[in-house]
Amino acid sequence: MVNAFAQDSHNEFIVISDSDSDITKRKAEREQLERKSKLRRHQKTSENFLDNELKKIQKENESLRAKCVSQKIEIERLQITLKQLTSQGDDEEKKLTVIESRSSVSVKPPATSMKVETS
Repeated sequence: MVNAFAQDSHNEFIVISDSDSDITKRKAEREQLERKSKLRRHQKTSENFLDNELKKIQKENESLRAKCVSQKIEIERLQITLKQLTSQGDDEEKKLTVIESRSSVSVKPPATSMKVETS
């Protein structure tokens, strides 16, 4: 048992007695409050960190989506150009086929060796 002295409102000393179990109980309660306080601070810090990470990821996600959309537009543009060029190439090939079929002259490759006779 622990005795402590305190002054009352009339400045008279009074004896306050606490049993060891009361002191241990208050100490345990104080330690528990300190642990809860530390946990709350840690939780708040963790929440702030996670919020910041989430914002970074969302920002990066938006950037990637915008890039994806622009690349999709570029792909569509290139596909249209390819179709136009393919169509144009087909038209040119048809024209050449028509010209070749109308022509009776056939082109032969040049001879690899030519003989020249001199007299």
